[in-house]
Amino acid sequence: MNSSTQAMLIRRLAALEAAWKPLRGHEWSSGAAICEARRTGGVRAWGESGDARHRKADQRSRDEAMASGFLRGDTLTREGKAAVRGWVMPFSPVELERAIFRLSDHLAAGDYMPSGDGCNLVPEVFIAGADWGVAIALVQRLFVPLIADGVLIGRTTFSGRAFYGFAGDGPVDIPSIVASVFGGEKFDARLADIYDTEFPLCRRRILADNEKYQEIGEIPLVVESLASGREHHDLTDIEPLFTDSDSTPKTH
Repeated sequence: MNSSTQAMLIRRLAALEAAWKPLRGHEWSSGAAICEARRTGGVRAWGESGDARHRKADQRSRDEAMASGFLRGDTLTREGKAAVRGWVMPFSPVELERAIFRLSDHLAAGDYMPSGDGCNLVPEVFIAGADWGVAIALVQRLFVPLIADGVLIGRTTFSGRAFYGFAGDGPVDIPSIVASVFGGEKFDARLADIYDTEFPLCRRRILADNEKYQEIGEIPLVVESLASGREHHDLTDIEPLFTDSDSTPKTH
């Protein structure tokens, strides 16, 4: 596939996923814009289309992506998302599988609180095995694609603490979830750099969107006691999800 087409697909994915990053701190004031970006797939975060020459080149890339089955209109297909994530996800399938199993285990142990919309949510610290630092950001980096796909729920408190859970109450097929993220494509550090550049740019464009929308945006999660009675920051017997031997990807 042409490198320009790959870059275009990566920008589409970054715009889509940037909308689904859990809200933190000052971002609550842009809740309506984030809600709109989630509804539209981040279409307003793609940036300017450029002059006629750039638009023509972009159309060639779109045609190639559509012929490959990766793009339908302005929307990445399921195959397209899986392929692009394979290029840019700086984790191994084992790391994602480990994180999902940990989420599932804590739900089974009752280490969750209700979200108010029917989903049970586990504190991010239990999944990361750490109360602060890069491990928290790495869990977010792992889970954002699954939140964007509607597989996981990610909610945050007003202070910015995130909680994660499974969307729906059906059985969880972890191998299928992992395959939807990696898609069998080989990681490419050069393509990952494009994503790591585009993601924060798209997020900033979304936050800077000052259009008026009817939605009031996401409501901050109210902290309640966990069903198990465990304290929210009790990391007793919880090993760090990421070890010193793990690579340290860029975080957003």
